[in-house]
Amino acid sequence: MSAKDWIVKQIDQIRNMRWMRAFPVYEIEKAENHYQEMAARGWLLCKQGSSLDRYRRGEPQALQYRIEYCPVKAIDGIQELTEDQVDFYEDCGWTLVSERRGIYVFSAPSENEPVELYSDPTEQIRMLKSVHNYIGGIGLCFVAGIVARWVADLWTDGTDVLSLATLYAADWLMFFVFATLIYVLWNTGYSYYRCRLLVKRVKIGRSLHHERGEKQSKHIVGRSIRVILLGILWITVIGSVVLLVRKTEEKLPKQGSEVLYLLAEEVYDGTRSDRNIFGREEENEVLHATGVLAEYFSTTEYLINGENDFVSLDQDLYILKQEKNAIALADSLLKQSLFGAEGGKELLHPAFDYVIQGRYTMVAVSGNRVISITCIASDELEKDWMAVLDVLAKKWDS
Repeated sequence: MSAKDWIVKQIDQIRNMRWMRAFPVYEIEKAENHYQEMAARGWLLCKQGSSLDRYRRGEPQALQYRIEYCPVKAIDGIQELTEDQVDFYEDCGWTLVSERRGIYVFSAPSENEPVELYSDPTEQIRMLKSVHNYIGGIGLCFVAGIVARWVADLWTDGTDVLSLATLYAADWLMFFVFATLIYVLWNTGYSYYRCRLLVKRVKIGRSLHHERGEKQSKHIVGRSIRVILLGILWITVIGSVVLLVRKTEEKLPKQGSEVLYLLAEEVYDGTRSDRNIFGREEENEVLHATGVLAEYFSTTEYLINGENDFVSLDQDLYILKQEKNAIALADSLLKQSLFGAEGGKELLHPAFDYVIQGRYTMVAVSGNRVISITCIASDELEKDWMAVLDVLAKKWDS
């Protein structure tokens, strides 16, 4: 086959393929009915996915579908159907359509009246219990992981990934993380609840599938919450994309009069170097991002003089939309500093509302501006932090 023929074939396959949202694991009957309706319209299920189902274009057919969940065991994990079991289903008139991590989808022509896979209530209960135990186990591990992380942060007083400093630097990305956590937790809990309802239905002697004319519970509240959470999640996705697209990273300017952060030459004697304090080549650059809560600048700069004395200067500058959390942000910045807040002490300067100095790090607040400066310099170039504040005060006053 030539390259042109192969491309034409791939394009033809794509044009005759459709992707649609997959159903949650507890929507067994709804998913089966949907696959049946799609087949009647000429769209045949190819692959059931965790988030999207794939269909291929074909002749309209009257098909029945059945979904089979394999048992899930704590130690052995998901159990797969054996070849003998699949052969047995095919002997009963069912054809395997899709297989995914212990979830099997079978189809059969409606006129053939294939043997019902769910004829034994005991097997139905076993299957459903396996599904909801699996969902519950995932949710329990997920929550345990989050709690363990928070406990570890409190116990070791380590850097908190969910700190104010991180939130103000990349707010939309953090909103996305929070929205994802909430959606996963809710969806896991709701899925577990719905599977429990199906188990109770079978236990009282009713079929897993509703009889014709039987009233079905709509679960409007649960579905409404799911739609709302999905909407919030998509808003945070769009916001995160905009934040990343608008973020810039470029070389530091030569002059410092037009920028609100410090340049090393404004405070120290020397010239900018493309080598860091360890002799490795590094960029002198500034990252700029604008979010919902703040405008953020992050700079990295290296300086060297004729005596081979060095300065390493890193800054994080936040221009907050609201200044009420400025001091709390300053404390968070000092806490997550690479060198920690050990030996930190408060400094007084007339141009600043709050200044606190740690080891090699100083954090200053003036109105809605918060800056964290980390400086490592040789003894000959060591500067008093008050002198640094004087230079910064003149920049911010203008």
